Amino acid sequence: MTFSIAPHAGAVTQMVEDASRAALDWFRRPAGSVVVDNKLATGFDPVTEADRFVERQLRAALLDRFPGHAVLGEEDGESGSGRHRWVIDPIDGTRAFISGQPMWGTLLGLQIDDAPVAGWMHLPVLHETYVAVEATATLATPSGERQLATSDVDDLGEAILLCTHPTMFVTDD
Repeated sequence: MTFSIAPHAGAVTQMVEDASRAALDWFRRPAGSVVVDNKLATGFDPVTEADRFVERQLRAALLDRFPGHAVLGEEDGESGSGRHRWVIDPIDGTRAFISGQPMWGTLLGLQIDDAPVAGWMHLPVLHETYVAVEATATLATPSGERQLATSDVDDLGEAILLCTHPTMFVTDD
C-alpha cells in the first residue's frame, strides 16, 4: 500500500503551527531569562530550551498520528526506523530567535525512502505557513492563501537572492 501525505497535510500543518507558536513563550524574554547552550566545542551553534520543547512537542504529535514512522530531530536525534522519516528543525534561525529578530521558524520535512516528499515552514511571528505537498506549494497568511511557484528568471544577474550570510556561497575552489 502506498502512503500519501496529502490526506494528512492539514493535520500536519496544524501540528507544525501549534509547536512553533509554543516557542513564542520564550521569544523576546529579558536577557538571561532563556537558557542558551552552545552545541559546539569551538564556534557557536546555539540551542535553547524553546528548541528542545518545540521538537519534543512536534515529535510526540507526529508519533501519535504516525506511530510506525521514524523521526529525526536536530536536538534529540533519530527515533524509529522505516521508509517514512520526519525531519524536524524546531527553531530554524536560533540566532535570530535569541536576538529578538522575527526571522525564525519551525521546519518539518517528510522523506519516503530517503527522498523528500513534503515540507512545512511556520514563521509564528509573521503568521505565515509555507506548505509543499505532492508538487504543490502554498503560502498561508492571515489575509489568505496563495499558490507558490518558482521564478522564470534564468539569468543569475536578474535574479533576487537572499542568504543569511554573504560568505555562505564562498568556496575553496
